[in-house]
Amino acid sequence: MNVSDILDIIGDFSVSGSNVTEEQRNLFLRYLNLYKDSLYRKTAAFDNNLITVQRFNDIYDSNIGLELASVSLMFVSSVINLNNSLSLKKISKIDAYKLYYRIDSFIESEPETFTTYHNHENNISYILVYPAPANINVAVSFIDNPNDFTEDTLSADIPFPPLYHQVLVDGTLWYVFQEIGGFRDSLKAREAKDRCLKGENELSCFLQSTYEESSEKMSDF
Repeated sequence: MNVSDILDIIGDFSVSGSNVTEEQRNLFLRYLNLYKDSLYRKTAAFDNNLITVQRFNDIYDSNIGLELASVSLMFVSSVINLNNSLSLKKISKIDAYKLYYRIDSFIESEPETFTTYHNHENNISYILVYPAPANINVAVSFIDNPNDFTEDTLSADIPFPPLYHQVLVDGTLWYVFQEIGGFRDSLKAREAKDRCLKGENELSCFLQSTYEESSEKMSDF
């Protein structure tokens, strides 16, 4: 389903489709984006299609770090040291700041930890690793934030498998029927919630099963 199709269905459930006003349709779109963000946060970490893997094998500049090819970074799911196949542990920026002044003493060591930071001037996200090696050989897996839906968003640009787009309908209706205005309906809200939670569970199970089947993704490196 395209987003326009989803909005049509929501309109049919909430009011007669032919009588949906532009204001109501915009309200549906706002709730759709709210629910989409909620669902994305719950499922993105297990969706192979959303994970970008970027390899770095070069001289490491400890003052800059590794520049991620990210549009809008949501989180880094893993950093793998390809020299020993070990995962780096994420640390806080405070702990990273303390380690920064000990870099020289670790220059020949393998990195064990990492942190992220965002440069707002150039709108680029970076990773710093500690201990800081002279040369880096890591694979970074990360996920970007989702784009907001618009009326023109196509099915291919919806960050969930097509089979589960109905979950977006039920989740949005759950929100709509809790609206204080004219759509408030506790029975319909409860029914939409039940369908939504059932769909979320099915989607999560599907994504986790396919994620586990593809857990050797890093072996390509």
